[in-house]
Formats: sequence, structure tokens, C-alpha cells
Amino acid sequence: LTSSAIIGQQMSVVEDQIPVVADPTEGGNLNDSFAHWLEQNAEWISDFRQVRKVFIITRSISGIISLVSSITMACLICRSKNGLSKTSQRLLFGLSVSNIIYSFAWSIFSVSVPQEMRYLIWGARGNQGTCDAQAFVILVGALAGVFYNCSLCVYYLCVLKYSRVQKLIFKVEICSHVVSIGYPLLFGIVGLATKAFNPFGSI
Repeated sequence: LTSSAIIGQQMSVVEDQIPVVADPTEGGNLNDSFAHWLEQNAEWISDFRQVRKVFIITRSISGIISLVSSITMACLICRSKNGLSKTSQRLLFGLSVSNIIYSFAWSIFSVSVPQEMRYLIWGARGNQGTCDAQAFVILVGALAGVFYNCSLCVYYLCVLKYSRVQKLIFKVEICSHVVSIGYPLLFGIVGLATKAFNPFGSI
């Protein structure tokens, strides 16, 4: 099995086990019940934590590489001869910034995961607030990147098919920025307001 498959299987076990342990209606002390569960599953938890550690480190290294690459791209665009004077440059700059936001969220390893999860997640140092913040940044960065990518496709369609219609291209750019920035922020705010982000969702 691949590491992703192993993680998927192990996460399903966690989701089955945690609610049982954390249910105070079953009687007994909650902390004692949880400690007993940890003791019973010590070997499995150790294996799972190690797999997650490898996954987190690999993902974060990829995030760092992507972050540096996107920052470089944004700097090259700003320092180019045309700078941000052209529509294509501005859209590409928006895509780069979106990827910077998204990559940064994945480059911080697991420090934002609530520290209560450190028995299961390597490097957990955060709290619910940091977890929600990371989820918000990931969602906004990912969606903005998708929308800016689509905007570039629409822009080049307009250039190739309607090369002389500058007003159309201008309108497309305005709509692209509004959609690419507005929708992700809206979805992110709704996610925070409805408490859709949680520790288990982030891992």
C-alpha cells in the first residue's frame, strides 16, 4: 500500500475510535478512558505518527519549494520591462500571489495543529485558532489560484479570438480579479463563521 492509502485506513480507525473514547455518557472519567485507549493502541499510534511525520515533512518541503518559486515568479514579473502594465502580467501576478499564500500555509509543517493532537500528529504546537487560520489561508489560496488560472485561459481566448476588442479584455480582467479574490474570501469567511474548520479536518 502507498503511504496515502495507509494514512487513509488509519484515519478511518481514528474517526471510529475517538468519538467512543470522548463520549462522557458511557460513564467513567474522560481522561482515564482516553489514557486507557492510548495505552491499548500505543503501537498503532506510534506507527501512525511516524507515517504522518514523513508525510508532513515531505509536504512541507514541497510547500517551501513552491513558495520560493512563486515569490521568484512574482518578483520577476514586477521587475520585468512591462511590469504590471499588461493584463496578462497582472493575472499571472495574481496567480503567483495566490500560490504564495497557499504554499506558505503548507510550508509551516504542523505547528498550527492543536497541541492536544501531539500524541497523534508530529510537531503539533498550535490551538483551534491557528488551525482555523491555516485552513482559511489554504482555502483562500487554493480557490484564488484556480480562479486566476481560469482567468488566464479566458484572457488568452479573448486575445486569440477577439484580438482587437480591448474593452472586452478589460472587462474580463475586472471580473477575473473580483471573482478570484471575492469568492475565496467569501467562502473562507463562511467557513470560519460556520466553524467548518476543525483539527481533524486539517490533518
